[in-house]
Amino acid sequence: MRGHRRFLLIGLAAAASVAAFGCGHRPSSQTGENRPPVITEAVILPEQPTPDAQVSLKMEAGDPDGDQVSYRVEWLVNGQVRAEGPGIVFSTKGLEVGDRIAARIVPWDGMLQGQAFQTEEIALWPKVLSLDSLKIEPSPLISGLEQVRAVPFVAGGEKLDQLRFVCKWTLDGKALNDSGTVIGLPPLKVGQRLVVEASPVIGIKKGHPYRVMATVVGAPPVIKGIDFVKQEAGVNIYRVEAEDPNGQPLNFTLVKSPPGVNLDPKSGELRIPVNLPAGGIRVKVANGSGSFVEKDLE
Repeated sequence: MRGHRRFLLIGLAAAASVAAFGCGHRPSSQTGENRPPVITEAVILPEQPTPDAQVSLKMEAGDPDGDQVSYRVEWLVNGQVRAEGPGIVFSTKGLEVGDRIAARIVPWDGMLQGQAFQTEEIALWPKVLSLDSLKIEPSPLISGLEQVRAVPFVAGGEKLDQLRFVCKWTLDGKALNDSGTVIGLPPLKVGQRLVVEASPVIGIKKGHPYRVMATVVGAPPVIKGIDFVKQEAGVNIYRVEAEDPNGQPLNFTLVKSPPGVNLDPKSGELRIPVNLPAGGIRVKVANGSGSFVEKDLE
């Protein structure tokens, strides 16, 4: 009947109302000029979807002539079409936390195509809101420092605009009055223990806390140079020259190196095959208190 407007509320339970273009039915009793169908609202549910799950469309749509309406949906992931067809359900399998989903919907009454409607984007959330890692920097904590920071990490978190972190700090068991990721302190002393417990927060949802501890150590060793000593039997021999400000014994290790490189842990003698390309070698010098320094061989 002309002038009659029928609205459809479409959700998961209304999948039968959605069909590919060309499947709409026009009642035989209607005559006169046909008007296109209209989508007045559409949203993706749930509002906080996760990877490896499903989302669906909820729409308010109608046809001014009372015609049956069908739909064609383009599902967009990060602005690119990932799937298209009549389906109002979309699988998030294989997507990552922070990926953004939207849907572009075109209504059809069997004769005329209505104006396309695009939903707002929604982001995929972690299944369980928790940290993947947490560090205290600088590392190691050196005596005399007056500012440190917590570095929490959530995989895909850089894509979540609403993600923030709440921290609880303690120094030698005493709670500190600061909940930020950066905290100011009196000069740290050797042996003190700093603890931070960080929790991820999105909106009003607070995730599981993650806790780490660091012990304050003395000043680190100083690498004065890596000096060439001699060449013998196809090997270049160097010596890592280092000293500790407090006179502690030093330990030398390789952080990274190509095969064939050797470093004596006590003397700091470094042996490198002659035909080995330059670069790719990093040495670490540590003292007994836990302080250390690293240097790349240039």
